[in-house]
Parts: sequence; structure tokens; C-alpha cells
Amino acid sequence: MNPEVALVNYLDSVREDLNTGITLKKFNDRARNIRVEGDCVFFELERHSAALGASYTPGLSMAAYATRKEKYQFCVNRNSIELVSSDDLGISLDSIDFERLAEEFLFDTSFSFLRTEEGYLVEESCSCLKMTIEGEGELEKVLSEFLQGFDYSTIFDGIDDDEIDSKTKNAIEKRLYKACRELAHERLLEAWKDREEE
Repeated sequence: MNPEVALVNYLDSVREDLNTGITLKKFNDRARNIRVEGDCVFFELERHSAALGASYTPGLSMAAYATRKEKYQFCVNRNSIELVSSDDLGISLDSIDFERLAEEFLFDTSFSFLRTEEGYLVEESCSCLKMTIEGEGELEKVLSEFLQGFDYSTIFDGIDDDEIDSKTKNAIEKRLYKACRELAHERLLEAWKDREEE
């Protein structure tokens, strides 16, 4: 049997190859440099994994991801796919969706306002931020205080220094901070509009 046909038949018969996570759809959509040698098929796939604190949800694109170029072989007599080599291509700054990354970074952020004799007690549920302001004119102060409570460099946890240079890290942190600021500002204004004046 032709090894490429055998590979397609194998992938069609299993939901996914348990060793590699390759499905028939992934193979058909993304396999490159397919070549047959004897009773084996060799092919390459570009693979992605969540990076910078982004999460992976099947069927959705990731806010940030690292890319690997992987080479595989399928041999008819073994009836399984094996990883031959994997080259890390790193994280591309252009591939990062900073709005979505900010949503994941601030996923549970929620502000509330309570009317008091001194003005308004502002609380944020995740950071435990609690402060009193006189009115809307001090929302910027709340926003600044809230954003100072985060260590944006934590998105680089688990990433070696040689994978992303310090200049790129600084650029990523600045863009993440900006996106978080815009999102937090939007949520703060929504909470201000929804406040109760009792």
C-alpha cells in the first residue's frame, strides 16, 4: 500500500494520533514537504502552543503563541506517527493579539462603587483594591492605583532569556500595559455608570 494513503487511512480511523495530537484535518490543512521513502512518509507541520500567559481553547486562535516547525514520519509497518525533529521558531510580536491577551490577564476584573458619607468606596474584586474617592474626577486615580498592582513581567514566566531579548520584552510589556489600561478603564466606566446612589 502507498505509505501516504496508509497515513490518511490511519488518521481517518483514529480521532487523533495520541503520540502527536495530529488529526486528519491538521494533516490535510497544514502538512508540508511531504515525501515518501520506502514504506515511510515524512512531512512537516507548523505547530503552535500558548505563550505569554495566553490560554488555549480548541477551535479558537490564541492571543499569543510560540511556533515550532516539526518533522514527522509515519511508517506503514509501525502504523503510528513519530516526531523526528522540532525547531523552536519563537514568539512573533506581530502575532500577539494584545486586546485578547489583556482580557485574559484581567479576566476576572470587576469594579463596584458604594455611596458613602465621604464620597464613593471603590472596590475591585480580584486585586482587593479598596479606596474612597469624591467623584468621577478621581477615576483616573483609581485606574492608576489598580494598574500598579500588577507585575506584567509574569507573562514571561517559563520563557528563557535567550528566547526573547530584553528590548522585545519591554515592547511587549508596554503594549500589554496599554491594552490592560484601556480594558480596565472601560470596565471602570461601566461600573461608574451602573453605581447606585443610595
